[in-house]
Amino acid sequence: MTLQFRPATPPDFDAIHALIKILGHDLDFARTRQIYLDNLDNPNVRYRVAVAEAARVVGFISLSLQKHLHHAAIIGEIQELIIEPACRGQNIGQTLLRQMEQIALQAGAVTVELSTGTHRKDAHRFYEREGFLRSHYRFVKELQAARQDTCQQI
Repeated sequence: MTLQFRPATPPDFDAIHALIKILGHDLDFARTRQIYLDNLDNPNVRYRVAVAEAARVVGFISLSLQKHLHHAAIIGEIQELIIEPACRGQNIGQTLLRQMEQIALQAGAVTVELSTGTHRKDAHRFYEREGFLRSHYRFVKELQAARQDTCQQI
């Protein structure tokens, strides 16, 4: 399979939304699309895709760059990395990850972090193979009342 790796564009959204659903997230299409389009214009968010034949998006990765006080530095956070199941095992995830690590480094980041679900054992093995260390716990608390239209405010 011949692949192209490039920055994501607005027309890629439908395919990216389908990839996100593979992870079990059933997100509102219109709201997710608006966030995606907003983030394409955000200099602190970077999206890249892996594209196969017939311009089919088979992989997606996102990077958020943030200035953290507790690091006193810029940190890159991989927020999504999704590869179409039929295309896994072909180094697509590894290539996207390396590209984002390079982008983070060029932006001045001193580290790249990510989170993944506790049930995603294959993903854990992949990230450890790629040099990521299990360094801390991440705790999540859903704020139902705040989910209405908060994206308008940030």
